Amino acid sequence: MTTIVGHYQKIRFSAFQRQMKVQIRSRNQVTIPEKVLKAMGLKPGDDLLMEVKDGNLTLIPAVSIPRDEAYLFTPEWQGALREAEGELREGEYEVFHSFEDLMKDLDSDEHHPARTF
Repeated sequence: MTTIVGHYQKIRFSAFQRQMKVQIRSRNQVTIPEKVLKAMGLKPGDDLLMEVKDGNLTLIPAVSIPRDEAYLFTPEWQGALREAEGELREGEYEVFHSFEDLMKDLDSDEHHPARTF
């Protein structure tokens, strides 16, 4: 499995609430307060990455995906998706009335130079 790090969500806590004391239990477990879970949109079973940096411990929401789907999240693939979405918005696409016409177009180098990812 590959892990994709989620986006930070802004939590509106008062200065007093930004730091909350939690205790490490006998089985090395920590309970995350319910209001933090709700504010972050987390639920039991969600994945978190633990980052240790400069003496601080940070928990980061993450999603695990199968290794054979990890390419979908590469910068190249994401860029190609953004480009395709832009072309769709601008009406830059062709409509094919048969599968054969589509395959002929895909096989031609005339309109679609080869792309590498």
